[in-house]
Amino acid sequence: MAIPGTRSVPHLRENLSVLDLDVPGETLAAAGHELNGTTVHGARNNEATLAEIDTERCGAAG
Repeated sequence: MAIPGTRSVPHLRENLSVLDLDVPGETLAAAGHELNGTTVHGARNNEATLAEIDTERCGAAG
């Protein structure tokens, strides 16, 4: 699960509002079929962005 960054309490509340969603299991299964390690390729960020952040080079990330 991704941990979104936030700079304000209203943004944190907005990010946490996802916990109120009721997504059917069939929808989650379909999303998992379409978006997985086989269907998604490439780095999350380009090299210029990687020079500004270090999270993609930590441990098993990326």
